[in-house]
Amino acid sequence: MSNKSKFLHTVATSFSICSAAFALMHGVAAAADDNVATDSGGLDEIIVTAEKRDIGLQNAPLSVSVMTAETLRAANITDITGLNGTVPSLLVARSGGGELMLVIRGIGSETPENTNTQPGVSYHIDGAYIFNSIAAKAAFIDVGQVEVLRGPQGTLFGQGSTGGTINVVSVEPSLTDLTGYLNAGFGNYKYREAKAAVNVPIGETFAIRGAFDFLKHDGYANATKVPGYDLYPLDDADEFGGRIAAKWQPKDNFSITLNTIQFRSDTNGPAQKNILDPDPDPRRLTQDYTGRAYVRTQLYTGVIKYEADFATFKSITSYQKLHSEQQWDADGLDSVLFWNLSYSPLTYSGYTHDHVALWQSDTESWTQELNVSSNGSGPFSWVVGGVYLHSKNSQYINEFRSADGNILRPALPQDTPAVSPLVSNLTYAELSSITRKAWAVFAQGTYNFTEQLSLTAGIRYNDDQASGDSDSMSGGNSGHTSGNFLQPEVREPFSGNAVTGKVALDYRITPANLVYASYTRGFKPGGINTSSGAYEYLGWQDAIKPTYKQETVDSFKSAARTASPTTRPS
Repeated sequence: MSNKSKFLHTVATSFSICSAAFALMHGVAAAADDNVATDSGGLDEIIVTAEKRDIGLQNAPLSVSVMTAETLRAANITDITGLNGTVPSLLVARSGGGELMLVIRGIGSETPENTNTQPGVSYHIDGAYIFNSIAAKAAFIDVGQVEVLRGPQGTLFGQGSTGGTINVVSVEPSLTDLTGYLNAGFGNYKYREAKAAVNVPIGETFAIRGAFDFLKHDGYANATKVPGYDLYPLDDADEFGGRIAAKWQPKDNFSITLNTIQFRSDTNGPAQKNILDPDPDPRRLTQDYTGRAYVRTQLYTGVIKYEADFATFKSITSYQKLHSEQQWDADGLDSVLFWNLSYSPLTYSGYTHDHVALWQSDTESWTQELNVSSNGSGPFSWVVGGVYLHSKNSQYINEFRSADGNILRPALPQDTPAVSPLVSNLTYAELSSITRKAWAVFAQGTYNFTEQLSLTAGIRYNDDQASGDSDSMSGGNSGHTSGNFLQPEVREPFSGNAVTGKVALDYRITPANLVYASYTRGFKPGGINTSSGAYEYLGWQDAIKPTYKQETVDSFKSAARTASPTTRPS
């Protein structure tokens, strides 16, 4: 049977084992965790954190969809790409390797591989801002719920939220229940998966929770012209992620929660078929390069929460590391097809291949947020806070475009001499390191004039700075006569600020029917173009400027519709 037939007639078997061993040893019911948020059908059953405070979904003054753990399991959503077709207005697309493009209402980012830019849809894990979408897939380990906020979120979430924001909420350790689960599955293409978690209370004030996800399968498609391979597999998977969380709660109104997520993915790259590929089989690609993507992410978060009589004080701290190595067939064809496509009768020349031998990204970041939100049941509720972000992003890129037969040429070491003849084979190379520092303060309040009518207003001030060094080259000429072929120099820094905010009027006709109108502003910060050396020689008009400007989005929205138990008006 062909691979295509196998794919179309996949037969898989899965099984689930809930914590039976713990039930035997400790006499507890073998079931999924009680503290996983579930949808019981009530209009106010789902609690969201989208307002920087816990609030019932139907009372949240914004357009939001919530996918609970129960809903995710029922829909077999195991990573962020599974939200496609489930959450209104959200599109998650793979760009290549571990890269993801997140788009809400048509606004997002088309350059996820450039870690120096910020996305159009911000991404958060347990309230911590994630600097690059490459790390997004690592979030789906032991998920309690996923909150998708549509439209600019410039007040509470700030930069990179012009299209909206996504907040993944992990399951918290439980102080009372010893629970766990184990799910495993297998299928054709040597498909194997396993998910497990266990929650262990220690005494009355401390608990530890551990979880892991494992996924592995062979490729669903093949490149047919890679030298040394009969068929080079693509779209395979080899992923492992683990999570450990600890919670200490000595008093009912005070807690400290520490969490770490470790993730690794090593694959042969996606099957992205060139539209000019003559092979009609969508799972046979006439390509000649060994596409590969390796991603390693680390996330550490700490949340301190204190609930006083009048307000809740919260501190959210995170430290993040990302290492990504990618290579791919940039022309998406074999040497014969690409030569025919690129050949010019004017120069009697063309190219046999265009390959990105290495796109390496390294990001090290940390964030700190402090916020205070009101308690009580009065007509006025509010939240104020501040946040500081610091991120260092480094990139090393090698791309070869040539007419010789060395199709599988490896990337050059960073210390390759400028006089080396190997440099002439590069069509593009870059070595850069950019540091981004940002801070913001924000405030938002909601006043309930009646049980049906409420007004929400908020404002945020954002300050963003970027600095660093870079060097790039194109056309096989490094421009240096001694030393390394790339020699980064300090670039023109970037500095910007923005005032964002929102005003929303919400009228609740019935608990399930609302009339909603709002004005919101979001922004995406500017930054430094690391491949901007050309402007020094060509001038401003015909070249890339050293910095790029920030973007702002003003959104006016009104809606009148019935809200489902998991969705506010879109």
